[in-house]
Amino acid sequence: MSEHVLEVCGSLKEAIQSIKDRLAETDSKSLEMWNWYKENMPEEIEGKSIEDKNWNDSIYLVYRNDFFIDECWLFEDSYDIESWLGEKWSDWDLWDYEDVNGFFKENLVVWKFHRNICNEKWNHYRKYSKPFIEGWSRKKEQTNFEPVPSFSVG
Repeated sequence: MSEHVLEVCGSLKEAIQSIKDRLAETDSKSLEMWNWYKENMPEEIEGKSIEDKNWNDSIYLVYRNDFFIDECWLFEDSYDIESWLGEKWSDWDLWDYEDVNGFFKENLVVWKFHRNICNEKWNHYRKYSKPFIEGWSRKKEQTNFEPVPSFSVG
C-alpha cells in the first residue's frame, strides 16, 4: 500500500462503511475536544458552533468506475491523491491514453466528504454538494492531468 493511502477497501460498499465509521470517530473526537474547551477555555468557543471549530475536517474516496480494478482508496487530503496518482501513472499505463484528462473524467471518481458548514461558507460547495450523513456532505472533485515541462542543460 502506498504511503499516501489512508486505507484500501475491497469494494465500494466497504469503503462507504469505512468512511461512515471514520466520520463518526471524527465527530466523537470533535465533541470530546469541544467539551474540553467548554470546561477549560470557554472564551475560545464563545459564539461558535462545534462545526465552526472543525470546518476543515474531510476525507476523500477514490475509485475507478471502468471495472479495471475493484479497489477503492481513502485519503486524508488532495495532495495525497495527487502524489498517489503519480505512482499510478505507470501501474495503469496512463501514457497509452491519447486523452488522459478524458480518462480521468470518465473513469476516475473522486468524492470529498466534508462538514455541512462548508456548504454555508462557500457557494461552490453549496451548489455541488449532496447530503451524506448527519453533519456531513459529499462533493465530486475533478481530476486533471497537468503536464509540466522539464528541461536540463549540461
